[in-house]
Amino acid sequence: AYLADIARPEIGLVTNVSEAHLGGFGDVATTAKTKGELFDSLPANGIAVMNRDDRFFDYWQQRFCEQRSGDKVWSFSLADARADFFAGSIELLPEGSRFTISSQRMPEHWSLQVSLPLLGEHNILNAVACVALCKSLNIDDAIIQQGLAEVEAESYRLQRCEACTHLHLYDDSYNANPASMLAALETVAGLHRMHAGQDDSAQQVAVFGDMAELGDRASALHRQVGAQAAELGYTALFAVGEFANEYIAGFKEQGGERAAAFDSLAALAGKLAGPEFADATVLVKGSRAAAMESLAHLLSQPIDAGADPC
Repeated sequence: AYLADIARPEIGLVTNVSEAHLGGFGDVATTAKTKGELFDSLPANGIAVMNRDDRFFDYWQQRFCEQRSGDKVWSFSLADARADFFAGSIELLPEGSRFTISSQRMPEHWSLQVSLPLLGEHNILNAVACVALCKSLNIDDAIIQQGLAEVEAESYRLQRCEACTHLHLYDDSYNANPASMLAALETVAGLHRMHAGQDDSAQQVAVFGDMAELGDRASALHRQVGAQAAELGYTALFAVGEFANEYIAGFKEQGGERAAAFDSLAALAGKLAGPEFADATVLVKGSRAAAMESLAHLLSQPIDAGADPC
């Protein structure tokens, strides 16, 4: 509400609510209530762009419509056709995705073909949210398509490190919370299937630093992420930080066999640089405080030279 009082927005968009910053907010419900203050701040003719896939959608919609017209809620979804804007014909590719956006709000037979150079279904959902917002402003379809086709990922946000020639290394070290961990795990698992094909011996490795600001639930949530890595077929989990052993415990509880905690990023990089991990698919992720980008930099150095990191 404080920032909304300064900016005085006419359109508000909340992408999602997840278990992040619990150390400050206390619980997810409080986070949802606080994010919903953006919608509360909108003027009478303001437009609220809401994620229909989010568990708090009904709460936000009901709260918003108590004082405003329901027609001012523009909803978006990954695939729910009840939403005002939703995606279909999704094709996940090694360098991004292609999909079609359909709409209940636009004229009959309207659709938008999108090529998105960002990895993961979560970024498709973000793109659908962008389209909903843009169409609320009557922005031309061609301009929207061009903008999405030319978007560039920020550094350390699920980027393939091309300089790392002995691994399929995906650097998602910018930040982390349980929801973004799962999104990255799912995305890289899909990319691994593309790389490995029918090669059952190909390694798939999750490399994690701590997730910060999770309050009293930190141990349980780190264990949960470790379990998800095992469920998604990761063959190894390596971790550093205070909660490394919680990741490992969750991984092993779900049948994961190869897991280890490391005292330093240098030691972990040395492990992954060995020939046993040649051509492995590796996800590197942790919160900003974990500085996991340093590991990605180390792994991006050719073993016999010192090229610039990705």
